[in-house]
Amino acid sequence: MPIKNYTIALAKNIECVVEFVTTKGIVIGYVVRLRVRFGKCWHEIRRYDTAHGVPHIDLLAHNGETTEKIWLGQLSMDAALDFAVQDIKQNHLLYARKFKYENN
Repeated sequence: MPIKNYTIALAKNIECVVEFVTTKGIVIGYVVRLRVRFGKCWHEIRRYDTAHGVPHIDLLAHNGETTEKIWLGQLSMDAALDFAVQDIKQNHLLYARKFKYENN
């Protein structure tokens, strides 16, 4: 089961880190992280993953704790991975502003 990963630079101090596992070309697990750098520290502010066997989004606090979990069980693993990357690409500035506002 090959693990693939890559990072997408979205804006200054904002990046998307993508890791996924496939078998026979089918995604069987993934994690997509939205990371923002405030000062010298990187903070994971939003995580899309399959840690519980079902695609979901973890909204994270400044200390890294999950504040909310949004289940995406209606999506296949492939579709949920695509959704995660596209959602972050389209909304990263909004998510970064909201995180900064809520955690100050």
